[in-house]
Amino acid sequence: MATVIGEELRELKTMIQGIVPNILATDDFHWNLTSNGVFTLSSVSHLVSNAKDLAWPSPIIKMLDVIWKTTIPAKIKIFSWRFLINRLPLKVQLVNRGVPILTSIDCPFCSNQPETLDHLFYQCHVTKVVWNRIYMWLGNDVNLSHEDFKNFGSIQEKVKKTNIKVTLNTIWIALIWCTWNMRNTIIFDNGIFSFDEVISNILYFSWRWVSNKELPSRINFYDWYKLPLLCIKTF
Repeated sequence: MATVIGEELRELKTMIQGIVPNILATDDFHWNLTSNGVFTLSSVSHLVSNAKDLAWPSPIIKMLDVIWKTTIPAKIKIFSWRFLINRLPLKVQLVNRGVPILTSIDCPFCSNQPETLDHLFYQCHVTKVVWNRIYMWLGNDVNLSHEDFKNFGSIQEKVKKTNIKVTLNTIWIALIWCTWNMRNTIIFDNGIFSFDEVISNILYFSWRWVSNKELPSRINFYDWYKLPLLCIKTF
């Protein structure tokens, strides 16, 4: 950390070297993103749009746009955004950034591999059971393979009906959110993995978020639990 600060100070000294302030001049503000120096919202919007294009590939940007249009709570949108750009505070990420952690870098579910995004959410044998259980709950009529269901981008490309796509998006987000919550319970609250709790939370949150529309949902939780495909086609 000290090395980084030292480099930033040297860079700052280089930038201001030779600049002599005019103490008699009147202070003013100049916005560099417009030709006349006046701040405008459109200039900020243009900057943000260009920054996204430079930061992430086009498929990621499209998926992020889908996330922001969902009816899920704002904090879940932010979590999903961080997930898709691989910015969650996973153990390996923290260590690579020089942040000390109090536990090992191993996955809290299996303790066999380092905790990376791909391992924690997709490759861990514990997480695979969660994906498989939710996929089986949906049933084969979803017309998606198991691997396609695990891929958020594939859902956007292969599901044609908007109401089904929106619902599957919500279920997918609920799955990664509840998996993350269980991970945090184990790490910070000394909890143990509960398969039943994760599945129950995925079903509950997905139902609640899907029902969070302008019109009240006519689907109760019991129907959602027993006949998810029928519910999906109803929305």
